[in-house]
Amino acid sequence: MNTNVNQHTQSKISGRTWWFTGIGIAMLALALFVTSTVVSTHAAGPDAKKVKPMLQVVGPTQLGAPGDGANCNYVVKDNKDSLGTEFCHLTLFLPANASNSIKWTAKPASACTVDRIDFIPANSGTIAPGQRQTVWFIIQPCNSAEDIFFTGPNNTAKVTFHAD
Repeated sequence: MNTNVNQHTQSKISGRTWWFTGIGIAMLALALFVTSTVVSTHAAGPDAKKVKPMLQVVGPTQLGAPGDGANCNYVVKDNKDSLGTEFCHLTLFLPANASNSIKWTAKPASACTVDRIDFIPANSGTIAPGQRQTVWFIIQPCNSAEDIFFTGPNNTAKVTFHAD
């Protein structure tokens, strides 16, 4: 009788083992499916979903004195108004997941900067998704701080130039 009970117990344990093994395999398959879905979505990166193109300024948005910073070089002091002329640059960027290329323009905020800021080669351009563009300009400000606006179709980025 002891042998029958032992075989019956082993049969129950063996059945439960298969049942738990089946549940374990199903859970493992589900976990692998969820993981592969999450990983493939994440691996697609920023290109997975295109977004509205937003122009960005890379690096400092405060340029000029004191010390001219990494983005400006002091050129010459003007005796007329004692403000210096600076040769500066900055980098515009359009994220790689932007839905399309955009046109941008640069414009100083103050009316007194007319003919006192020159963009090289121009104060406008087109930028593609994932692209960076360096914009150079020579500025002779008439105020201690001059705002320059870089405008795309969906936003405006402001950079402030600080004079001596």
